[in-house]
Amino acid sequence: MNRLFNQFFSSLERGKVVLFGKVAIGGSGAATINAVKSKGILSVAKNSTGNYTITLNDIYVDMYSCDIKFLGSSDPGVAYTYTVSQAVNTTKAIVIQCKDNSGAAVDPASGSEMQIEIKLKSSTAP
Repeated sequence: MNRLFNQFFSSLERGKVVLFGKVAIGGSGAATINAVKSKGILSVAKNSTGNYTITLNDIYVDMYSCDIKFLGSSDPGVAYTYTVSQAVNTTKAIVIQCKDNSGAAVDPASGSEMQIEIKLKSSTAP
């Protein structure tokens, strides 16, 4: 990995990396990434209703967590999201699914903003 990360991060884990991203949600759940505010995230693509693939710029050893929030809409339509799969150590991809209160797949509301926080491990050291 050839990225310059800030050195100090209070954690018992070595090589901890946190990536942040912002994505504008348009009509039919279309995703437009804000590249300036999404360093380390290459793209966010919609696969199907409420289902998105987040592709990272780099390969990582492991993923600790992926937290998604939706802001800026009076009715985001999304009760919760969860990580369907992650392959940060091979394809650099994380797949998430948005669902409503009944558990049905749902697109986030047009005009909302997807905020992403991904915690990763970049070192094989224990």
